[in-house]
Order: sequence, then structure tokens, then C-alpha cells
Amino acid sequence: MAVSDPPCTRLASRSLAPACPVNTYQPYLASDTCLACPANAITLSEASTDLSQCLCAAGYTGPNGGTCTACPANTYKAATGSASCTACPANSATAGSATTSAAGCVCAAGYVGPNGGPCAACFAGANP
Repeated sequence: MAVSDPPCTRLASRSLAPACPVNTYQPYLASDTCLACPANAITLSEASTDLSQCLCAAGYTGPNGGTCTACPANTYKAATGSASCTACPANSATAGSATTSAAGCVCAAGYVGPNGGPCAACFAGANP
């Protein structure tokens, strides 16, 4: 039966390898090869050591370390991580997918209000 390195040796080996830059991670001890996070995922700092530290960027949703999918049209997601996309307020829409803030929700024709809502119906004869 092989004797494994004591914990101090393993930790010392990791400290000899350079820290991986943001948006990469290094899960293997004593390796200086950094692996890229999946598409549309980021890390919050350098020196990440596990795929689960790759979080979906704003505008994308999915499990930590997994596939990040663009928030569909008429939804947005402002934070990083695995949270779901949020629907735009009533009577507003986005210009496309992967919207990163409520401000990307613009009132539809016939409605008026600030980007991000609320959007109120225009009254007859008004110019929106």
C-alpha cells in the first residue's frame, strides 16, 4: 500500500505553482496548467481550484461549473451565479437575449415608463 504525501507536502506543492488568473481554475496539486471556465462563466478571483468556482456571468444561467445558457429574450439576470433569469416587468421587452439588467427591459409600443419599468399605457392622443 502506497503512503500518500502528508497534507503539508500537498499544500506546499500547490503553493509552488503560480496562481491561475481569473476565469480559470487548477484542480490538480503541483500542476501549473490552468483550465478555462466553461463559456460565459467567470471566477470571482484568481487562484480558483475547482470547476464549481466557475459561475455563470450576468445574463446567463446554469449550475456552478456547468453549462451557462443565455437568459432568453424578455428576461435578465444582473448577478453572477446559478440564479434564474428574471422576467421583464409587464408591457416591456429586451432587444435580445443575455440581458444583464432590468434597465434592458424597455417599454413596449403604446406604453411609457423608465427602462426597467413600470410601464403604463399611454392615454388616447398622447405621444409615447
